[in-house]
Amino acid sequence: TLVLHADIVTGDGTTYANEWNLWCLPASPWTAIQPFTLLDPVGRLSGLRDLVEAQGGEVRDWHDSAAAQSVILTTAWSDELDAAVRAGSHAILLLSAGEGSPFPTHPMPFWREAVKLIEPHPAWGDFPNDGFTDLQFYGMATDSAIDCSDLPGAKPILRRVDARTMAVHEYAVEVPWGAGRILVSTLRF
Repeated sequence: TLVLHADIVTGDGTTYANEWNLWCLPASPWTAIQPFTLLDPVGRLSGLRDLVEAQGGEVRDWHDSAAAQSVILTTAWSDELDAAVRAGSHAILLLSAGEGSPFPTHPMPFWREAVKLIEPHPAWGDFPNDGFTDLQFYGMATDSAIDCSDLPGAKPILRRVDARTMAVHEYAVEVPWGAGRILVSTLRF
């Protein structure tokens, strides 16, 4: 985390000051990542394969025999994904509002009328946060959250608590699914 601090001194000697947090992230984040399977039927992650492979990472195709042993990164729910995870695979599912899946989403604002709670979870890795959402989340802000009330065993990663109703929803959650598990998120990666 870097802090940009600016002072302005007017002609009469009055000083105005402000500061902003800035985050420096790795230039090549894909170099140390394990091979994963990409399943992007809606095209939300176009260009990701080229980016990962340019940095020395490996992206597997859905029908590759090694794909069953890797994590599946997908942008849509499908019967094939359901079967793979139930059989022991692990997946990251990036949802948009209104998509059909067993994880119901509801439209709700990210930046207003809610408190966001960052829960301790290995998925955060070294992502910079001080226990709250700051401007490092600006590009990931979403307009929908997941209702986990009917998902037993769900472990929250990023929660949304409505400031008016105190209703709790998730922006990111880990869900056990058969013999595997799924990280589900509505954040815009």
